[in-house]
Amino acid sequence: MLSLSENGSVSCEEPDLVFGFLLGALTASDKALNIVIVVDSRSERSPFKGHALEGGMVSQISFLDIPVEKVMNRNPPLVEQNAAIRETAQKVCDERHVWVVERKDSRKVVGIITEKDLLDVVSPLPLKSHTVGVIAPKSLNHTEFETAGDIMSKPVLKCRPKTTMEEALRLMAKHRVRRLAVAEDDEIIGELSLHIVITTYFCV
Repeated sequence: MLSLSENGSVSCEEPDLVFGFLLGALTASDKALNIVIVVDSRSERSPFKGHALEGGMVSQISFLDIPVEKVMNRNPPLVEQNAAIRETAQKVCDERHVWVVERKDSRKVVGIITEKDLLDVVSPLPLKSHTVGVIAPKSLNHTEFETAGDIMSKPVLKCRPKTTMEEALRLMAKHRVRRLAVAEDDEIIGELSLHIVITTYFCV
């Protein structure tokens, strides 16, 4: 059973919380949500594995107060912005998204490419198009694509390692995105996705 009290707190007797409710509650209420979960730091899936928690190995932790750095993916998929379309598409097929960095030896993040961005590449050419030679990938507005930088989405939505889960979720909800780059000085050091958030919430 899931309920939202007048003081803005959420309670759930069973782990069947629909994640859309969480985002909806965050955006619909001006009050801070007080979501408390019980975590077992001995669990392999727990972001608090090995940490001494109040009351022993099992304690109550405020879910929305968890810093992003505790749960972020520290090995996000990367591609340099001058990478070829075919190479980029392969990485997106494998990972469902890829972060675009300035150069191969740099971690300065400048964009993101998802499966949706690749729709521009595979969209059909005009019906009355007459082309001689190799047909370059084109979008609906007939722009030619050659590199990852040509199709990436920007600017990148970023948060800092110390950003709380509540702050990150509000940013995701406001901009309707599924992922945030975790960065320091514009250099990507990790990523936070809705999948990571859901996994963290149900890590007990």
